[in-house]
Amino acid sequence: MAVSVTEQDKELAISFIVRQILISWLEKDYELFSFERFKIPETYHHLIEKVLLNISKDMRGIKKELKERGIKIYKPKRVNESFIEYLVVVRGYEWNPRFWDAALRNRVKDLAKEYIKNVKKPTSA
Repeated sequence: MAVSVTEQDKELAISFIVRQILISWLEKDYELFSFERFKIPETYHHLIEKVLLNISKDMRGIKKELKERGIKIYKPKRVNESFIEYLVVVRGYEWNPRFWDAALRNRVKDLAKEYIKNVKKPTSA
């Protein structure tokens, strides 16, 4: 008996969704943020660039695994003012995860903190 959508499939899809949102937010922040008011603006530019690079590296592996597992994630649709829903097709089976905006936003923020925390620190001053 075939299992339609496994927990691993769900975790992988959610991982992709959360990172995709984080990339979008960081790219927008990078464009909109006025770095002139900082004493060393290139440092903040570099931090965002480094985080985006690290996320992109992770996304390559996630996309490869999605393809290997036969998982496709389609653009989200707004259910109402508080919820968003994705269509995820896993080897022909449909799965429609719904996310409460606040919970999804917190998840993306937590992931951003992890990426920022893990940016390689200089070894000397």
